[in-house]
Amino acid sequence: MLSLTLPPKCRSEAQWISSVILGGILNVAFETTTTISREFEISYGGKRLTLPDLFFSGAADNWLQASTLPKSQLPEWNLVSGGLDAELVSDKIPVLYGRPGFMLDSTGNGHLGLDVFGSAFFMLSRYEEAVLTDADRHDRFPAIVSTAYRAKFLNRPIVDEYVEILWSAMTWVWPELRRKRRTAEVCVSCDVDQPYSPHVQSAMATGKRVVGDIVRRKDLGMAVRSGLNAIFSRVGNFRFEPNNVFDWIMDVNESAGNRVTFYFMAGQTVPEVDGNYSIGEGRIRMLMRRIFERGHEIGLHGSYGTYKSSTQFLAEANRLRMIMHEEGIRQDEIGNRQHYLRWSTPETARNLERAGIVHDATLGYAETPGFRCGTSHEYRMFDVIERRPLKLRERPLVVMENSVIDETYLGLGHSREAFDLMSNMKSRAMQLGGTFTLLWHNSSFMTPKDREMYCALIGT
Repeated sequence: MLSLTLPPKCRSEAQWISSVILGGILNVAFETTTTISREFEISYGGKRLTLPDLFFSGAADNWLQASTLPKSQLPEWNLVSGGLDAELVSDKIPVLYGRPGFMLDSTGNGHLGLDVFGSAFFMLSRYEEAVLTDADRHDRFPAIVSTAYRAKFLNRPIVDEYVEILWSAMTWVWPELRRKRRTAEVCVSCDVDQPYSPHVQSAMATGKRVVGDIVRRKDLGMAVRSGLNAIFSRVGNFRFEPNNVFDWIMDVNESAGNRVTFYFMAGQTVPEVDGNYSIGEGRIRMLMRRIFERGHEIGLHGSYGTYKSSTQFLAEANRLRMIMHEEGIRQDEIGNRQHYLRWSTPETARNLERAGIVHDATLGYAETPGFRCGTSHEYRMFDVIERRPLKLRERPLVVMENSVIDETYLGLGHSREAFDLMSNMKSRAMQLGGTFTLLWHNSSFMTPKDREMYCALIGT
């Protein structure tokens, strides 16, 4: 068994990140001890591999201070000339903490200049989000403020790449080492913000929708369908409802071998931006039963104000559980994604854990796709304020369709550039045995191009 010696400072943090990297991503058995040295040391069979401890040693007495963030100009390491053979997105990789380089000494011991453990902790714990106070109009941590965006590596799973560098160094020291590589996966989800069109709720709203279809969208057929939907839905016939694509979503994903998670809202904190339905409605209950019967998953879509409200989030979680129980829906775990991707580190994670939520899928940026946490692997979270591991697992969000297509964000529409961007994110997530997590709202299938792009991304 491998032995990992940890530096004395920030031991809880070092213990957590070593379990995520060695026990989680690499899936190798190891035991830990502590030393007075300022190095991480992996030992096995009489040989050693050392790594610097720069982040933890620097942050120990300055926890959550801006001085502990990475430098504005990061050094870059070209692994082609560095002696290691690691599978990366690109041969050149920025170094968050540490320095480029790897060497074997005359005794066969290895020395890696990259602070893999400290750098991975910085990204996975979302440390910088507890340091910086920047926020957008929805009180979200903005992508453009992040180290990943500023250093131009948001589009690559840098933690997964660092782990591959570590593994390459380990196999140089111990060629006999083996690991069981994880199988790449596609994880598809749907946030149910609007299970049915809001315009069907009043004649005035229907009129505005029809006029918009004709004048702004220049689609007479859509205008006719909007009018018919308003009429037929009032007598329980939803065949003209454009948002009622749930069976189609399940059909195409079942063909691709995917299990879809549908996140439902169970409360309202800000009615003008939260869902236009009640989870207790008959048609919503029927939909949830159908999802469950077809083998897909139901999760909670925490309403707009829950990201900082433990009481409100617990009430919504309990409401979802009650409805599921009444409908005979039995799931071992319930996951969550926050509405508008609102998140406060680490407060939101604590609220979810206290409410008995097992996994979350919020951590991606609304304004652009990418790897907010630096990984495409699911992992247990860490509370950087209370400085303890959490039971809550994070499934990082890589692509949300609105981020790429909508004018509010990148505004690429249904162009080839839009598809190539999302497809590239998928390839990079899965290249290193990770999970490509895709969010596509049921209300975003307004054109045949939406369906074509979606089917191509999910693998049909």
